[in-house]
Amino acid sequence: MGIVFSPHPNPYPISLIPFSTATGCDIISLDWTVTIPEARKRIGNTIGIQGNLDPFVLHGPDATIKEQTEAILAQGGGRNHVMNLGHGIDATTPEHKAKFFVDTVQAWRK
Repeated sequence: MGIVFSPHPNPYPISLIPFSTATGCDIISLDWTVTIPEARKRIGNTIGIQGNLDPFVLHGPDATIKEQTEAILAQGGGRNHVMNLGHGIDATTPEHKAKFFVDTVQAWRK
């Protein structure tokens, strides 16, 4: 199993996604600037996708965290998708917000 972790430049050069998948990886890590539908157009449905929520959303209200997290989970469709933050967690993120994010992911069902 191979995993390609992209360097997440801002903005993420979506044109590089096909080159990353050409390595034979099983999953590609995206940042929050690339939607799952846009990535799927370029790589198809057989390669997994990890990530995609802007980590600074966790500094916002719980309702926003829930809404944006569930929207991404719905895009992933419950298959070949690992929900994560698009570029790791910010060091100043309150722990209770990180927990709320994890709880939201675990409670979600397609």
